Amino acid sequence: SYIHHNHTHLHDRLSNLLEWIKRTTPWLENRTTDNTLPGTQQKLSEFRDYRRVHKPPRLEQKAKLETDFNTLQTKLRLSNRPAYLPSEGKLVSDISNAWKGLEFAERGFEEWLLSELMRLERLDHLAKKFKHKCDIHESWAGGKEQLLQAHDFKRCKLNDLKALIKKHEAFESDLAAHQDRVEQIAAIAQELNALDYHDAASVNARCESICRNWDLLGSLTSKRRVALEEAERILEHQHGLQIADNPYTSIEASELHAKWTEVQHLVPVRDQTLQGEMNKQKQNDSLRILFAQKANVAGPWIERQHDQIASVAVNMQGGLEQQLQRLRTMEQGLGQYKPNIDELENINKEIQEAMIFENRHTGYTMETIRVGWEQLGVSIARNINEVENQILTRDSKGISEEQMNEFRMSFNHFDKSRTRRLEPKEFRSCLISLGYNIRDDKQVG
Repeated sequence: SYIHHNHTHLHDRLSNLLEWIKRTTPWLENRTTDNTLPGTQQKLSEFRDYRRVHKPPRLEQKAKLETDFNTLQTKLRLSNRPAYLPSEGKLVSDISNAWKGLEFAERGFEEWLLSELMRLERLDHLAKKFKHKCDIHESWAGGKEQLLQAHDFKRCKLNDLKALIKKHEAFESDLAAHQDRVEQIAAIAQELNALDYHDAASVNARCESICRNWDLLGSLTSKRRVALEEAERILEHQHGLQIADNPYTSIEASELHAKWTEVQHLVPVRDQTLQGEMNKQKQNDSLRILFAQKANVAGPWIERQHDQIASVAVNMQGGLEQQLQRLRTMEQGLGQYKPNIDELENINKEIQEAMIFENRHTGYTMETIRVGWEQLGVSIARNINEVENQILTRDSKGISEEQMNEFRMSFNHFDKSRTRRLEPKEFRSCLISLGYNIRDDKQVG
């Protein structure tokens, strides 16, 4: 029969939806990543697909199941047949509870992913900074051990020796200046470890190598200083005091020219980098403004639709058919407005891919828009189903429009929390207000 077919079809759809919820919930509960920026960005992309592609049809499926279930129960009741009772674990309430579990697991998932991206972006920045400083230091330190261990001063004249001493003094000053750089390298390595950097082992190995080399350079520098001073004393004793052409420096004009050429090359490179960063920030702010402009329109529009739905249910203007028509019109308007939500999703995707984590131009987030939009669709579908069932009941029982309005006015009066459901005591009061003689609570149950 038609009703038997509906029973079977409803059971299959309930099973299908429950199975999807049970598969999806553990994925949302799993708050772990591979601790890399690309891996976390991929997980965020998968979550966007879940919110935009996979969840919406399942939400529609859930709403359709609920409305079809309510309609089936209404038809069974009107034909004086027993209510349909799904098998254990496949009740509509089971679907509702499972869905609540899904949304509970979903809550904060995107925020967690974005905070992970912020942490990993910080790690990526620190790792690049660490590598850059290590490259500079290792380039500077390259060959310094051999120079400090050289015995070039043993067979030179006093003037040449004094030049070597001046050169060594310049190196000692340079070494002292590099102390701060080595400490920065160690501090960055420590921060990378504290933030659980995925390749901390290689960072630690490189940092330890630089620190060992640094200690060795310090020791060799002291030894060479002692050896140079001893050689100077010997030569002065043997040959008398002689003055080099320029005892104050060992730097030659060619070295100065080379350094100046390097600076001339680096300045425009730095300017280009800064200009690139400025352009990036301008583009990011343009994305923020674009999203805010769209969200500041879509958010209030969704809120107004919610208010209109509530007014249709409470004000009861016109007959049931007119109310149904108004709800159908709102449903069509929802479909027509969908491209605006899709556009917001695309802008939000660009924002997340650009690693933009805040927007001072709006109080709306994509998630608040999504939730409001989903709730709006569900609310319209439920209200349409309720009005359709009321029309079905009215026509089947021969209830007049005035009686229906009286029933609904009394129902709305006692539905203080606007949940569209009455507690047993509220229902009892509602029936009494309609003129029914209720002797005790057992009769209501």
